[in-house]
Amino acid sequence: SDSLHSDSDDPANFLALGETLIREAMEDDNEPDLPPLPLPPPSTPTPATQSRVTNIPLSALFNFNLNDGNGLDFYWKGGIRIVEEELERLDAELAAEQATPTPQPSDSSPGVS
Repeated sequence: SDSLHSDSDDPANFLALGETLIREAMEDDNEPDLPPLPLPPPSTPTPATQSRVTNIPLSALFNFNLNDGNGLDFYWKGGIRIVEEELERLDAELAAEQATPTPQPSDSSPGVS
């Protein structure tokens, strides 16, 4: 061990490091506390930062009527079309799978006479 460095300077010596941290924390506890910070004045919004509020009826904001072509009608019909296309594709794959005969294990084993 080098005589210039004590055990507490070795970062791998966790016991000495812990003791140093505890000692420093106790020394800090002996110092007087700082006075509390003053509370900031309450903020009052200036006319430039005030926001305008617009009341919109929820019935106008969320239009779920599918009969008039507005609202979610476009997305609903598009979603149904995509699901139908996917169903057709899966049906075609299943039909092709069922049309392909699967090999059955034979009764005779190789090497048996």
